[in-house]
Amino acid sequence: METPAVYSYIQNTVADGAAAVSSLMIDPFDELIWVGGQGGHVTSYYSALCEKYTSFQAHPPGYPVRDLALHQEGVISLSPASVRMNVRRGLTRWIQTSEDFYDLCTLSLLDKSASNHRLAVSGNQPSLFELDINRNGQIVRRASIEGGTGYKIVRNNPTFLACADFAGGIDLRNKDNFQVMRHLAPTSSNMMIQDMALLGNQLVTCGFSDVYRNRPTAHMYLSVYDLRTFRPQLIRTHFPPVLLKFLEVYTSRLVCVSTSGQFQMFDVGRLEPASPINSIEMLQFQVTCFDVSSNSQGIAFGDEAGNIIVYGTAQDIRFHNTIQRATEFADPVDTLPAMDVCDPLNVYSSVPLPICDGPLLSDLPPQITRFRYHVSGPVDPAILSSIKMVGQIGYAPNNGRMRRNEYNYITSKHATASFKLQDQSPSHESQIPLYYQKIDIKYNKLGIEDFDYNQYNNTCFAGLESSLPNCYSNDMLQVAGN
Repeated sequence: METPAVYSYIQNTVADGAAAVSSLMIDPFDELIWVGGQGGHVTSYYSALCEKYTSFQAHPPGYPVRDLALHQEGVISLSPASVRMNVRRGLTRWIQTSEDFYDLCTLSLLDKSASNHRLAVSGNQPSLFELDINRNGQIVRRASIEGGTGYKIVRNNPTFLACADFAGGIDLRNKDNFQVMRHLAPTSSNMMIQDMALLGNQLVTCGFSDVYRNRPTAHMYLSVYDLRTFRPQLIRTHFPPVLLKFLEVYTSRLVCVSTSGQFQMFDVGRLEPASPINSIEMLQFQVTCFDVSSNSQGIAFGDEAGNIIVYGTAQDIRFHNTIQRATEFADPVDTLPAMDVCDPLNVYSSVPLPICDGPLLSDLPPQITRFRYHVSGPVDPAILSSIKMVGQIGYAPNNGRMRRNEYNYITSKHATASFKLQDQSPSHESQIPLYYQKIDIKYNKLGIEDFDYNQYNNTCFAGLESSLPNCYSNDMLQVAGN
């Protein structure tokens, strides 16, 4: 027999929604744990360290999430009156409601392949439904349930759809047309099934009976069915099991859990325990649900207080041996570098301004502002008197005061008069700041050797004469020469 894996405590976190954990499932495609609460809230956590990934209200308050199913395109949650599918980022894809949905309990994908789009849904009502995921959850098939007791649990394998009813019986249905192929009667009178696990040809159930004053008494054994012979066999347990999951890596190994936090592995092929009894640490309330990862390295438990407790074979476990696909995360927020307000070299234009819909603090009130548009100045009468028209275009000689295609910008009559006076005054050139004036270097008889260039430049280099031809390239030539 293979050496059993030893599971140890890894992480404990509290789920969103402030309610008990009603359903829990480890994602078969991503490194995520999905949790549904009694208040209709669905939360996902990344990796075994339970880093919150998404959180959203899937169903109205008062409608608990009774079951979850993970599809390649999203997560499907079930409430008593509706079925809803969300993408893993939390956005709603579709919601399916019907008058026939009034006490739904369980759902299951009819195939584990990535191309599967069929979903089986049932509950404490007289019908089994098939929904099409690609048609926004549309009901495509209904199957009546004999006796009208409804189905409490639905599981599937490549051949059958196993449906456990509320009377303790199990119907094995054809997955294509929902026809009942075989019925498994309860192993004892007054027995009701608490949970059921199905893998390959092995079907295992645990349950309870009403034997004393209508109080349920849990059975201290597991019922094991071989779907090739349909003969039940029993495995004795040391605690009352209420939750069951197969370890898919070992094919015949099963984990059973009690509400008090005890869990143990059993080899259903040998009909014997495969590990000692373990107790969940940090547990103060009853266990309500649990799930096992696809590589059997991690187990996640949920309790009545909303706690999620993760166990694993190591502290750095992954839920999949091979990465199915990279988990999609939100784009990181770009942070701006810190700036010193006393630094004169800071580029404040690199700080983006927020996009505001309302008024800014710098906006002037409308009662003290008005729009002013560009006013074209009057044309010089000397130009109008000397203009020659060629078709619709007029030509006039340049008066020599302005360059070609240039004209003074005049805003008012007063400015026009002042500009003319200033332009005609001999001291007009003195209005140019000294820093921008054209400088002609005058050398003495000693030449360049005894000349102080610092009085003209910010450096001690001579530079090139600004009066030389092609002087627009002097700066580049000076840098290349140095």
